[in-house]
Amino acid sequence: MISNCWCFAARGVTEAELAKELFGNRAYQQRVNSTCRRLIQQGRVMRHGNGGPGDPFTYHPGLSKPSGGRQKQMIGPAYERGVAVGGRLQNIIVYQKIKAVWVATGKYMDDDHQAEGPTANAAAKRWQQWATYKGNG
Repeated sequence: MISNCWCFAARGVTEAELAKELFGNRAYQQRVNSTCRRLIQQGRVMRHGNGGPGDPFTYHPGLSKPSGGRQKQMIGPAYERGVAVGGRLQNIIVYQKIKAVWVATGKYMDDDHQAEGPTANAAAKRWQQWATYKGNG
């Protein structure tokens, strides 16, 4: 049933949409919150947005290790972290692509962006610099 939701993958799926798909019209998003957080920790789902009515969290297929070689490979679990951009906290996903390459990915001002670095902190810093530059431009 959940695979039907991924047709929204380009724009992401909200918790309310997931709940409705899984539990029907009388569902409420709190039923899927803990499951979504667990899937994020496992790297199976990525979350974008700040949460709230104007910018709800949206969920996208994750970057977990591929079984058929179609998804991007990573050697460790993805995790979510916040970076400050223009005085606001932005959520990004950071994962280790290969031994010496980390990737930070996230959405800012309607643009998805990935930045790489030799450490998780370096990748996050590069993503933050990109977002700051984009916000000032």
